[in-house]
Amino acid sequence: MSKQAQTICVLGLGYIGLPTASLLGTKG
Repeated sequence: MSKQAQTICVLGLGYIGLPTASLLGTKG
């Protein structure tokens, strides 16, 4: 896996994970 691909994966996970975490935080 290239560095660019790794960066895209990390950014993708971040964009998905942050809203999910905030939703769980406000509901929990």
